[in-house]
Amino acid sequence: MAIAVDANQPEGRRLRGFIAEAPTPTARARAFLALLLVLVPPVFTAMMGTPVVPIIPAVAKHFGGGDAGAFAAQMMVTVPCIGVIIGGPVAGWLIERIGIRAVIIGSAVLMGLAGMAGAVVHDIVPFLFSRLLVGFGAAGGYTALLTLAGLLFQGRTLARVLGYQASVAAVVSMGSIMISGYIAEHVEWRVSYGLYALVLLFVPLALLGRWPAQPVSVQARAAGAGAFGRIWPILLIMIPIYAAAFMSVVQGSFMMTANGITKPTLQSTLISMATIMFTISSWNYGRLRSRLSGPMTFVVALLLLGGGIVLMGSLHPVWAMGLSCAMMGAGAGIATPYLSQQILERVTAEQRGRAVGFIAPAHYLGEFANPFIMHPLRMAIGIHAAFILFGAFIMLGALFAFRANRKPASADPESAPEPVAAA
Repeated sequence: MAIAVDANQPEGRRLRGFIAEAPTPTARARAFLALLLVLVPPVFTAMMGTPVVPIIPAVAKHFGGGDAGAFAAQMMVTVPCIGVIIGGPVAGWLIERIGIRAVIIGSAVLMGLAGMAGAVVHDIVPFLFSRLLVGFGAAGGYTALLTLAGLLFQGRTLARVLGYQASVAAVVSMGSIMISGYIAEHVEWRVSYGLYALVLLFVPLALLGRWPAQPVSVQARAAGAGAFGRIWPILLIMIPIYAAAFMSVVQGSFMMTANGITKPTLQSTLISMATIMFTISSWNYGRLRSRLSGPMTFVVALLLLGGGIVLMGSLHPVWAMGLSCAMMGAGAGIATPYLSQQILERVTAEQRGRAVGFIAPAHYLGEFANPFIMHPLRMAIGIHAAFILFGAFIMLGALFAFRANRKPASADPESAPEPVAAA
């Protein structure tokens, strides 16, 4: 089943048009708030773990040091991912029953309070439970806001929005890590948990934002039940793609060490090239999508992503490590909004909440799958050959996407937005 949409995508409602169509200045201000919400869904998942990354050593010491402390610190980052995997489908189910606005508000309150609880919880079990709730809140907020994006925009405008979302998430990730590190060094490490209070800003934005009404009905719930049947091929594709997208972060330092690049500062600088290029490529995804068909966009993403992995496994110099990280970041920056767009455009309006609920779980399943894919390969054929083999597998996907591009384009299911009333 090829993951393709019509090459001649409709423009859809423009970003400025969404604000301009509001009848009064107050309504336009509320529409602007809704537009802000649409541009930041991945902030929920980005903020899930980044505020605590710089305080991992302090948390390990706080919980007694040694193996027990190290376990608590590592689980502090891992447990929220479990919450996302479980909470994403739950959030989609809730959207069908209580609506987008209620899920945004509830998720923001849950994530904000659970995140800040880390500063005052001293026993490991309630501490890890609070981290699990952070994951549930992140999944709910991300799912609801991405569903809202699909409700408001279609076609090329949706492509632009999804690209902007990925860029904003990358910037927020880098910024929250830097701010948390500064707080931990110059103030007190527990204060870093206070960054989760920023998530509570979504509450007034959701209360005041203006977007089309989404009635909760039995028909919508019944339609949502069929969402998985439409998107499961894309979800399966997402797992290896996201496993590849995390190669620079999860496996990059091992490869650099094997190549004699051992300075942590140099390694982090080279790996940061992936984040920089992810931000740039995702920001320009909408422009790329307006010039290329869906499959050809995916071809570019896979060639960059797989090619970067192959390059890292083939060449040893520092410049090759930097270039490979940049290629992987650029490929991931294109693939991330593209795959999200495929999910949004393959389902009906009633199914979007349920369908979007599977995106974040697929993302984190891919991250979890990375070491399970690479470790056996490294043990069997060595790290360099493992990189080349896995990268070649990703590049092989470009061939199938190219073949899909040669097939006649079908009619775009979202060629015209359904008329809806503003809430």
